[in-house]
Formats: sequence, C-alpha cells, structure tokens
Amino acid sequence: MRRSVDDVPGASGAIHQDLSARIVGLLHFSLNTVADPPQLRVVVTGELDVLSASGLRGAVARHSADGCSSVVIDLEGVTFIDCTGLSALLACQQEVAASGGTFGVAALSAAVARVVELTGTAGRFDTMTLSA
Repeated sequence: MRRSVDDVPGASGAIHQDLSARIVGLLHFSLNTVADPPQLRVVVTGELDVLSASGLRGAVARHSADGCSSVVIDLEGVTFIDCTGLSALLACQQEVAASGGTFGVAALSAAVARVVELTGTAGRFDTMTLSA
C-alpha cells in the first residue's frame, strides 16, 4: 500500500539526534528524528543491526509515549540490515499499531529492499513516498 506523507513535518518540527554517528569498530549508525506530534519521521543511516536496533526501538517508543502516533521510518541511508534490524522494524510497527497509530517505511535502500524481499516481509509494511 502506498501513501503520501506530505503531512510529515519538515524543518518546522523538533529535530532530535538520538544517536549520532555511532562508531563501533567499523560499524556506523545514525538515527535522527523529526517529531511534531502526532507525526514522527525517523531517518536511519548506516548499519541497522544487532548493535543499533535497540536505538531505533527506543526512539520510536519514546516519541510514541510523547504522542507521536503516525510514524514513518526513512531507510534510504541504510547500508546494511540484519535479522535484528528487521525484527526491530517489525516490533516498532506492532507497537505503534497496538496503540492505534500508523506505521510505514519510506525510501528503502537497496540493502533493505533485498532483505525484505528475501524474508517475504514486504507485505508487512506500508510503503510511503516522501514528498520533496
């Protein structure tokens, strides 16, 4: 299902950098959120894996508790994703849906698209198009 996220906040929303350029050995992960309740946009870059998945789950949970019920995860900058990263996305989706909110992914990188395709989870996510 494709939806437009024209109403996702831009520069007017509060920008929070939850994890900035986290370096663990050669692994890189960055997560930035733009929150303007009830909207939340999370931009993930780098490697979404066993070392970084909890950061994504924590950010979504914190903002959901603060009234963000419409969540979009931008995955264009993800260079690698493992089963823990995919599990984190699915858990975020379930938590947002359980509280009556909406959850979608946008701008899938080639790495994410490949894992989603291989695992058969493509139909589990609403795919959204980001407005310019």
